Amino acid sequence: MRIVTIWYVALCFLFSLLPMALAGADELSPKIGLTLSGGGAKGAAHIGVLEVLEEYRIPIHAVTGTSMGAYVGGMVALGLSAEEIKRRTFEINWSDGYFDRQTRKELQLREKKRTDEFHFYTDIGLSLDGEVKPFPGLVLGQKMASILRKATGNPPNYDSFDQLAIPFRAVATDLETIEPVVLDKGNLVQAMQASMSVPGALRPVHKDGRLLVDGGIVNNMPVDQVKILGADVVIAVDLRDQMFNIEELHSAVTVVSQLTTHMTNKGTDEQIALLNLEKDIYIVPDVSFMVATDFDLMYQAYRSGRKAAIAVLPQLMRYQLNEKEYARYRVNKRNHRWNPSTYSFTNIIIINQTALSDNSLYQWLALQPNQEYSAEEIEQAIDRLYAKGIFEKITYELEKNGKQLSIIVVEKSWGPGYLNLKVSIERDNEDRPNYGVGAEYTLTNITNLGGEWKSKVLLGVQDMLMSELYLPLDYQQQYFSNVGASWQKVIRAFHNVDRFNLAPDEVKYKSWNIFTELGWNIHRDSSLAIGFDASYSDIQGELSSAPEQKVESFSGFGEFNYDSLDSFFFPNIGTLFDVQLGYRYSNSELDSGDISESVPYLDTQLVKPLSLDNHTLIAGLKASGSESNAFYPVAPQSLGGLFNLSGFTHFHFTGNYSAIGTLIYRYHLTDVDFKLFSAPLYLGGSAERGGVWLDEDDISWDSSITAGSLYIALDTLLGPVVLAYGKSEDDNGSLYFAFGSQ
Repeated sequence: MRIVTIWYVALCFLFSLLPMALAGADELSPKIGLTLSGGGAKGAAHIGVLEVLEEYRIPIHAVTGTSMGAYVGGMVALGLSAEEIKRRTFEINWSDGYFDRQTRKELQLREKKRTDEFHFYTDIGLSLDGEVKPFPGLVLGQKMASILRKATGNPPNYDSFDQLAIPFRAVATDLETIEPVVLDKGNLVQAMQASMSVPGALRPVHKDGRLLVDGGIVNNMPVDQVKILGADVVIAVDLRDQMFNIEELHSAVTVVSQLTTHMTNKGTDEQIALLNLEKDIYIVPDVSFMVATDFDLMYQAYRSGRKAAIAVLPQLMRYQLNEKEYARYRVNKRNHRWNPSTYSFTNIIIINQTALSDNSLYQWLALQPNQEYSAEEIEQAIDRLYAKGIFEKITYELEKNGKQLSIIVVEKSWGPGYLNLKVSIERDNEDRPNYGVGAEYTLTNITNLGGEWKSKVLLGVQDMLMSELYLPLDYQQQYFSNVGASWQKVIRAFHNVDRFNLAPDEVKYKSWNIFTELGWNIHRDSSLAIGFDASYSDIQGELSSAPEQKVESFSGFGEFNYDSLDSFFFPNIGTLFDVQLGYRYSNSELDSGDISESVPYLDTQLVKPLSLDNHTLIAGLKASGSESNAFYPVAPQSLGGLFNLSGFTHFHFTGNYSAIGTLIYRYHLTDVDFKLFSAPLYLGGSAERGGVWLDEDDISWDSSITAGSLYIALDTLLGPVVLAYGKSEDDNGSLYFAFGSQ
């Protein structure tokens, strides 16, 4: 009996010590929370800190972040290693996130031709009654969302971010109340994007009836949130901006930046006050050499993060796990990480916020239920739809444990009518200007199949008015009809013609034209069409002795167009091939009598770039023409201008036939950094051989002209800027300055 009593007392004593033992265990293995501040490109420093934590077996049990810190923190929460986060982050071209336009290769053929001509992508919302509709933001966030989805693997929605491999919170700002919003559930990519949507640069994110922007405005280093997640120890990484001194406050930009930095740092200081520096660790990487948009300096920021973490290594080592404990921690994290491979949806839902039919959207996406798709294939489908150019935003979410794909398609809120502009200038040393300004108005979605009405006006060396109605005939927009009318005026020179027995003559062509065609969009890059056009032209020489010629013509034609170039002005890859074959009947009225003709005609062009590293060689060939016995060419062909017989001005040579071959060499010298974007700078030269002829019998190599040029060019967002010198074999030389599409 006494033995039983002794055992009973001993057990009670042991149980009384258990809470203290557990408390001691907790003290030995505290819950470590990581909080990461915002900082744009400077956020790469966080990856350097993470790398050191992993190398020295410091675990992370909770993570919070703001802006770029929310991105890195979200990647940590997914269970990714520092090496994997580093690889994915440095593979991203972050500058792309601040431009929503698709690349040229992603555009449909019709859209390529439009953007090549109207390179000022103003996209001004304009209604038929003249109301200008406000553009909702500099950048809509479509590309940034795509970048984040690709980086994360686009995990499904979570009831709580506690379900991630590591519990996570992101902080954004409610734009209406300027109060912090803690994002703790739902779509991880949306949470990241909301937290990093810089006001004025990226459009606010709509979530739960709120407009959310960058959390750095109110809480740039959320220590409070990581404590709420239960962190016993906080590792806080601060990427604060430094204040300007009085000598640097010399512009409106620096003054505004000073005020913004003060507000952000003040909020961060309040979070620092929550730290217990006897046990918490405060890391401040030196990123003073860069600003938030210096994405080209991200590797240096990463190195600074490593250096700063190593500097506090004695403090960090207090929380180091032994190898067995850390291996167990890593296994647990790996078991809970998001591992996307392929998706198979039992249901695909489109939430259609457009004037288009659901069938059209389904056909363009070309995604089917119960088939396997990779994340990349889904992104390609979204990009394919967005490339139509009529959508404000397209997002998608994985619901019901990834078995339902919900796609939200939003039409541009400032549409459906859009105004785009162009400006072009080319001037040579003889002060012969070739200039042009233009505007194009497009009214989209006039039918539920995506029909559009487009009108444009050009003024300058060529005046034009044109209006056309483009009508897709099926949901996929594979087949189409097009009908339109135009008027144009252009002055052409006949410096190569001596049969007039006149001084080199300048001739004014004015024409009225109607056309219609039926076509097949074979692929994104190619189309085939047949059509008919009718025109009336009034041709008048500038000299008083020159006759006047009036022409009526009717043509039937077939054409094939293929264009996979990555850039129209500075291509590196792809091919452009256009060919039109037709048959024309014309009747020319002259004082000497009428001339009626029925002739075939050809118009073709080929462009093929070949690139190796920074070197590109572009081969080009153009040939056009038809026979005519009228005094002036009925369908005039012209050459002249930079890369089009350099050394001469535009329309310097005119005749019935033209042909030119070009070889243009280009060297990518460097990129001029404009912070949010960079512009490639090129050096190069061209060799050209071509001619213009009135009669087919005159066409020969000997009667053609050799020309060439040397140039320096900058590929800007507003179009190409080129300074060049061109010279021909007969000593015609010109210094050119060119801007925009010619």
